[in-house]
Amino acid sequence: MSITGIKSKLKARVIEATVWIEGSGGQGVVVPGTFILTATHCIKWNGQGAMALGDYFIEDITTKSGTKLRVRPFAADPVSDLAVLGPLDEQEFSHEYDAFEAWCNVTESVIVRTKTPRVGGLIPVHVLTHEGVWITALASGYKSNRFNCLEITVNFSWDSTSPKACKMGTCSNSERLST
Repeated sequence: MSITGIKSKLKARVIEATVWIEGSGGQGVVVPGTFILTATHCIKWNGQGAMALGDYFIEDITTKSGTKLRVRPFAADPVSDLAVLGPLDEQEFSHEYDAFEAWCNVTESVIVRTKTPRVGGLIPVHVLTHEGVWITALASGYKSNRFNCLEITVNFSWDSTSPKACKMGTCSNSERLST
């Protein structure tokens, strides 16, 4: 299967919707519903119940334009390494809430997928890394226990990948995501 390149208009849209998470060096992207999709290992969170009991785990983020915003985790799954960030509480943090909502209103969200691969099927995917490099890959669907899974196979050269990227986990031949 050949992989076609991502259109420049879509690339620009993804770049505009990308945020950088201060402190971790991670990034996320605004998806429909004014949420930010990111990796769980890039955020501060607590699986001990503190989040459910009202403790705040505030993330400072920076947009492409340099705007500084504050958000909180809405969901964090350590198994799939997926996290969802959203606005802070509107009553407690009204200024931060308004700033995030205003930015989301002028930033076009990114649809993460347009089709789901059938089990054993392949679809082309494009990923913007934390170093600003686009990775083109193939994703395949498969079943594992009770989950529908997506495996992204990336072709890369160990020689051309920076040590920083390897340390951050972008050097594996494939990433598995549970859905």
